[in-house]
Amino acid sequence: NKGQFDDRNKQPGSEVLYAMDHGSTQIFFTKEGLSYHFHTKEKNYDREKGSPESKIIYSTDFVHMQWLDANPSPTIIAEGEVDDYYSYGVFKNGEIVNENHLRGFRKLTYKNLYPKIDIIYVFHPSSGIKYSLVVHAGGNPSSIKMKYSNTDNISIQNGEVHLGTKFGDIIDHELSTSYQNDNGAPIQSKFDLRNKTVSFKLKGYDNSKTIVRSEERRVGKEC
Repeated sequence: NKGQFDDRNKQPGSEVLYAMDHGSTQIFFTKEGLSYHFHTKEKNYDREKGSPESKIIYSTDFVHMQWLDANPSPTIIAEGEVDDYYSYGVFKNGEIVNENHLRGFRKLTYKNLYPKIDIIYVFHPSSGIKYSLVVHAGGNPSSIKMKYSNTDNISIQNGEVHLGTKFGDIIDHELSTSYQNDNGAPIQSKFDLRNKTVSFKLKGYDNSKTIVRSEERRVGKEC
């Protein structure tokens, strides 16, 4: 972020460090968590000629996720720089300034977000992100907590987390939990939901080994 997302996050006190920008769908990454911004605009075909009503209908929605009781200053590492670059018009000092040659990345890692726990985001080419929770030996998976706001419609359905928005559900699909570099049987795990906070429950795991839990998150109508 070079300023092009500063007025879009709508989460006070959260500085946008990186963003996934798919036009009408944006995901903002901060030290505290993630924010989802959905927006559309369309012609107002019902507007009568000469009516003061707007010619354009705007619709927007936000969902914020906070890593609860997490490290307030995790190290965030961007990797896999893409070949393309991006340009944005940024409003500064009363005028629009072009920010050019902004680079993008394929992967973000939050190091030590919780003690001995890293979060890795890999970006889907069209509609979502895949994230992995890496619990190093001695880490406690139950310390990971995702607190959601700006949504009253959150549920677990068939083992998946559904977050309702005006534009469709944000879905965390149930994928896999296993030991790192181990092709053995998967570890039994599931989502747990309490007071708009999602955490994880693992059964019968070895705390002396590194555990990797991977999910795919989809956002919007295509879910």
